[in-house]
Amino acid sequence: MVRWRGRRVAVVLCGAALVAGCSSPADEVTAEAPTTSVPRASTTVVGSDDVPPATGAPPTTPPTTVASVPGAVDARVLLAPLVIDDSPSPGVPYDRDSWDGGGWEDLDGDGCDTRDEVLQAQSSTPAQVDPYRCQVVAGDWVSAYDGLVTEDPGDLQIDHVVALADAHRSGGWSWTPDRRRQFANDETNLIAVSGTSNQSKGSRSPDEWRPPRQESWCAMATTWVTVKVLYGLTATTAERDALGQMLDTCA
Repeated sequence: MVRWRGRRVAVVLCGAALVAGCSSPADEVTAEAPTTSVPRASTTVVGSDDVPPATGAPPTTPPTTVASVPGAVDARVLLAPLVIDDSPSPGVPYDRDSWDGGGWEDLDGDGCDTRDEVLQAQSSTPAQVDPYRCQVVAGDWVSAYDGLVTEDPGDLQIDHVVALADAHRSGGWSWTPDRRRQFANDETNLIAVSGTSNQSKGSRSPDEWRPPRQESWCAMATTWVTVKVLYGLTATTAERDALGQMLDTCA
Protein backbone atom coordinates (compact mmCIF):
# COMPACT_ATOMS: atom_id res chain seq x y z
CA MET A 1 0.00 0.00 0.00
CA VAL A 2 1.34 3.43 -0.95
CA ARG A 3 1.38 5.89 1.93
CA TRP A 4 0.56 9.45 0.97
CA ARG A 5 -0.13 12.56 3.00
CA GLY A 6 -3.47 14.30 2.36
CA ARG A 7 -5.20 17.58 3.09
CA ARG A 8 -8.64 19.11 2.43
CA VAL A 9 -8.95 22.14 0.20
CA ALA A 10 -11.20 23.99 -2.21
CA VAL A 11 -9.53 25.49 -5.25
CA VAL A 12 -10.63 27.54 -8.23
CA LEU A 13 -8.07 27.85 -11.01
CA CYS A 14 -8.62 30.22 -13.92
CA GLY A 15 -12.27 29.28 -14.24
CA ALA A 16 -11.45 25.54 -14.45
CA ALA A 17 -11.41 23.37 -11.37
CA LEU A 18 -8.48 21.13 -10.58
CA VAL A 19 -10.33 18.18 -9.13
CA ALA A 20 -10.17 14.74 -7.66
CA GLY A 21 -13.04 12.60 -6.56
CA CYS A 22 -15.68 13.91 -9.00
CA SER A 23 -16.96 13.01 -12.43
CA SER A 24 -17.88 16.38 -13.91
CA PRO A 25 -16.46 19.92 -14.04
CA ALA A 26 -17.37 22.43 -11.36
CA ASP A 27 -16.32 25.94 -10.45
CA GLU A 28 -15.19 24.86 -6.98
CA VAL A 29 -14.43 21.34 -5.89
CA THR A 30 -13.43 20.05 -2.47
CA ALA A 31 -10.89 17.21 -2.61
CA GLU A 32 -10.34 15.04 0.43
CA ALA A 33 -7.84 12.22 0.74
CA PRO A 34 -7.20 9.87 3.63
CA THR A 35 -4.31 10.82 5.86
CA THR A 36 -2.02 7.88 6.51
CA SER A 37 1.27 9.53 7.45
CA VAL A 38 2.28 10.91 10.81
CA PRO A 39 2.09 14.69 11.27
CA ARG A 40 5.36 16.39 12.05
CA ALA A 41 4.06 17.25 15.51
CA SER A 42 4.19 13.58 16.50
CA THR A 43 7.83 13.12 15.50
CA THR A 44 9.87 11.29 18.15
CA VAL A 45 12.98 13.23 19.16
CA VAL A 46 15.86 11.18 20.54
CA GLY A 47 17.15 13.16 23.47
CA SER A 48 15.78 16.12 24.61
CA ASP A 49 3.96 24.31 8.04
CA ASP A 50 4.21 25.60 5.56
CA VAL A 51 7.14 27.34 3.89
CA PRO A 52 6.28 31.02 3.43
CA PRO A 53 5.79 31.65 -0.27
CA ALA A 54 8.11 33.93 -2.20
CA THR A 55 6.63 36.86 -4.05
CA GLY A 56 4.38 35.59 -6.80
CA ALA A 57 4.52 32.02 -5.53
CA PRO A 58 1.35 29.89 -5.48
CA PRO A 59 -0.72 29.35 -2.34
CA THR A 60 0.81 27.17 0.37
CA THR A 61 -2.33 25.02 0.69
CA PRO A 62 -2.53 23.18 -2.64
CA PRO A 63 -5.17 20.79 -3.91
CA THR A 64 -4.63 17.04 -3.93
CA THR A 65 -0.91 16.29 -4.26
CA VAL A 66 1.58 13.46 -4.49
CA ALA A 67 0.88 13.00 -0.80
CA SER A 68 -2.76 12.06 -1.31
CA VAL A 69 -4.52 9.52 -3.49
CA PRO A 70 -7.80 10.74 -4.97
CA GLY A 71 -10.82 8.60 -5.55
CA ALA A 72 -12.51 8.63 -8.95
CA VAL A 73 -10.86 11.20 -11.22
CA ASP A 74 -12.24 12.81 -14.37
CA ALA A 75 -8.99 13.11 -16.31
CA ARG A 76 -10.48 15.55 -18.81
CA VAL A 77 -11.33 18.04 -16.08
CA LEU A 78 -8.03 17.58 -14.30
CA LEU A 79 -6.04 18.15 -17.49
CA ALA A 80 -8.15 21.05 -18.78
CA PRO A 81 -6.19 23.87 -17.06
CA LEU A 82 -2.84 22.76 -18.52
CA VAL A 83 -1.30 25.21 -20.99
CA ILE A 84 0.18 23.29 -23.92
CA ASP A 85 3.45 24.40 -25.53
CA ASP A 86 5.15 21.88 -27.80
CA SER A 87 8.12 24.15 -28.49
CA PRO A 88 9.24 25.64 -25.18
CA SER A 89 12.14 28.07 -25.56
CA PRO A 90 13.97 28.75 -22.29
CA GLY A 91 15.61 32.15 -22.38
CA VAL A 92 18.60 30.99 -20.33
CA PRO A 93 20.43 27.64 -19.90
CA TYR A 94 19.42 25.41 -17.00
CA ASP A 95 21.66 25.67 -13.94
CA ARG A 96 20.54 23.59 -10.96
CA ASP A 97 22.42 25.77 -8.49
CA SER A 98 20.22 28.70 -9.52
CA TRP A 99 17.24 26.65 -8.23
CA ASP A 100 18.36 24.92 -5.04
CA GLY A 101 21.64 26.63 -4.21
CA GLY A 102 23.34 23.26 -4.12
CA GLY A 103 21.24 21.73 -1.34
CA TRP A 104 18.08 21.66 0.76
CA GLU A 105 17.12 24.78 2.70
CA ASP A 106 15.26 25.66 5.89
CA LEU A 107 12.90 28.27 4.48
CA ASP A 108 10.56 28.26 7.47
CA GLY A 109 13.39 28.71 9.96
CA ASP A 110 12.39 25.81 12.23
CA GLY A 111 15.85 24.25 12.25
CA CYS A 112 14.95 21.39 9.87
CA ASP A 113 15.80 21.47 6.19
CA THR A 114 13.33 20.35 3.56
CA ARG A 115 14.74 16.83 3.22
CA ASP A 116 14.27 16.07 6.91
CA GLU A 117 10.80 17.63 6.92
CA VAL A 118 9.72 15.38 4.03
CA LEU A 119 11.17 12.30 5.71
CA GLN A 120 9.34 13.13 8.94
CA ALA A 121 6.05 13.81 7.18
CA GLN A 122 6.13 10.69 5.01
CA SER A 123 7.26 8.15 7.61
CA SER A 124 4.35 5.87 8.55
CA THR A 125 5.52 5.89 12.18
CA PRO A 126 6.97 8.78 14.17
CA ALA A 127 10.43 9.38 12.75
CA GLN A 128 13.42 9.40 15.08
CA VAL A 129 15.39 12.63 14.89
CA ASP A 130 18.84 13.67 16.12
CA PRO A 131 17.91 16.58 18.46
CA TYR A 132 21.15 18.46 17.87
CA ARG A 133 20.79 19.07 14.16
CA CYS A 134 17.29 17.91 13.21
CA GLN A 135 18.52 14.98 11.16
CA VAL A 136 16.15 12.04 10.67
CA VAL A 137 17.93 8.86 11.69
CA ALA A 138 15.16 6.24 11.44
CA GLY A 139 11.53 5.75 10.43
CA ASP A 140 9.30 3.58 8.26
CA TRP A 141 8.93 4.35 4.57
CA VAL A 142 7.66 2.74 1.39
CA SER A 143 9.10 4.05 -1.87
CA ALA A 144 5.96 4.67 -3.91
CA TYR A 145 7.77 4.37 -7.23
CA ASP A 146 9.15 0.85 -6.75
CA GLY A 147 7.84 -0.49 -3.43
CA LEU A 148 11.13 -0.49 -1.50
CA VAL A 149 10.40 -0.81 2.24
CA THR A 150 13.03 0.65 4.55
CA GLU A 151 13.69 2.02 8.01
CA ASP A 152 16.94 3.67 6.93
CA PRO A 153 16.65 7.23 5.57
CA GLY A 154 19.97 6.68 3.85
CA ASP A 155 18.14 4.43 1.37
CA LEU A 156 15.96 7.32 0.26
CA GLN A 157 16.28 10.36 -1.95
CA ILE A 158 13.78 13.22 -2.15
CA ASP A 159 12.37 13.46 -5.65
CA HIS A 160 10.98 16.60 -7.26
CA VAL A 161 7.96 15.05 -9.00
CA VAL A 162 8.10 17.84 -11.57
CA ALA A 163 11.88 17.97 -11.90
CA LEU A 164 13.69 21.28 -11.58
CA ALA A 165 15.00 20.95 -15.13
CA ASP A 166 11.47 20.31 -16.41
CA ALA A 167 10.17 23.32 -14.49
CA HIS A 168 12.96 25.42 -15.98
CA ARG A 169 12.19 24.55 -19.58
CA SER A 170 8.41 24.86 -19.13
CA GLY A 171 8.46 28.43 -17.85
CA GLY A 172 10.50 28.57 -14.66
CA TRP A 173 13.54 29.95 -16.50
CA SER A 174 11.97 33.41 -16.19
CA TRP A 175 11.32 33.23 -12.43
CA THR A 176 13.04 35.22 -9.73
CA PRO A 177 15.64 33.42 -7.57
CA ASP A 178 13.22 33.51 -4.61
CA ARG A 179 10.47 31.78 -6.54
CA ARG A 180 12.87 29.12 -7.76
CA ARG A 181 13.97 28.44 -4.17
CA GLN A 182 10.32 28.20 -3.12
CA PHE A 183 9.62 25.68 -5.87
CA ALA A 184 12.72 23.62 -5.10
CA ASN A 185 11.65 23.30 -1.45
CA ASP A 186 7.87 23.03 -1.91
CA GLU A 187 6.69 19.81 -0.23
CA THR A 188 3.70 19.75 -2.58
CA ASN A 189 6.11 18.51 -5.23
CA LEU A 190 8.37 16.28 -3.10
CA ILE A 191 8.35 12.59 -2.24
CA ALA A 192 10.80 10.26 -0.50
CA VAL A 193 11.66 7.37 -2.85
CA SER A 194 14.47 4.89 -3.37
CA GLY A 195 17.66 6.26 -4.80
CA THR A 196 17.44 3.75 -7.65
CA SER A 197 14.01 4.90 -8.81
CA ASN A 198 14.89 8.58 -8.39
CA GLN A 199 18.00 8.19 -10.52
CA SER A 200 16.03 6.24 -13.11
CA LYS A 201 13.45 9.03 -13.37
CA GLY A 202 15.93 11.89 -13.51
CA SER A 203 14.34 14.97 -15.09
CA ARG A 204 12.14 13.02 -17.50
CA SER A 205 8.45 13.78 -17.91
CA PRO A 206 5.62 11.18 -17.82
CA ASP A 207 5.77 10.59 -21.58
CA GLU A 208 9.39 9.49 -21.07
CA TRP A 209 9.26 7.73 -17.69
CA ARG A 210 6.67 6.23 -15.34
CA PRO A 211 7.15 4.46 -12.00
CA PRO A 212 7.44 0.67 -12.28
CA ARG A 213 4.70 0.41 -9.59
CA GLN A 214 1.52 1.25 -11.47
CA GLU A 215 -0.25 1.83 -8.14
CA SER A 216 1.54 5.18 -7.89
CA TRP A 217 0.57 6.49 -11.32
CA CYS A 218 -2.68 8.13 -10.23
CA ALA A 219 -1.14 10.14 -7.40
CA MET A 220 1.96 11.06 -9.40
CA ALA A 221 -0.07 12.33 -12.36
CA THR A 222 -2.42 14.25 -10.07
CA THR A 223 0.53 15.94 -8.41
CA TRP A 224 2.22 16.67 -11.72
CA VAL A 225 -0.82 18.50 -13.07
CA THR A 226 -1.44 20.27 -9.75
CA VAL A 227 2.10 21.63 -9.60
CA LYS A 228 2.19 22.71 -13.22
CA VAL A 229 -1.11 24.59 -12.95
CA LEU A 230 -0.33 26.22 -9.60
CA TYR A 231 3.04 27.46 -10.81
CA GLY A 232 1.87 28.42 -14.30
CA LEU A 233 4.13 25.91 -16.07
CA THR A 234 3.39 24.55 -19.52
CA ALA A 235 3.17 20.96 -20.76
CA THR A 236 3.66 19.30 -24.12
CA THR A 237 0.97 17.36 -25.97
CA ALA A 238 2.84 14.09 -25.41
CA GLU A 239 3.17 14.90 -21.70
CA ARG A 240 -0.55 15.65 -21.38
CA ASP A 241 -1.52 12.44 -23.19
CA ALA A 242 0.74 10.38 -20.92
CA LEU A 243 -0.76 12.05 -17.85
CA GLY A 244 -4.22 11.14 -19.12
CA GLN A 245 -3.19 7.48 -19.38
CA MET A 246 -1.85 7.57 -15.85
CA LEU A 247 -5.00 9.22 -14.54
CA ASP A 248 -7.04 6.45 -16.15
CA THR A 249 -5.60 4.18 -13.45
CA CYS A 250 -7.40 6.17 -10.71
CA ALA A 251 -10.34 4.52 -9.02
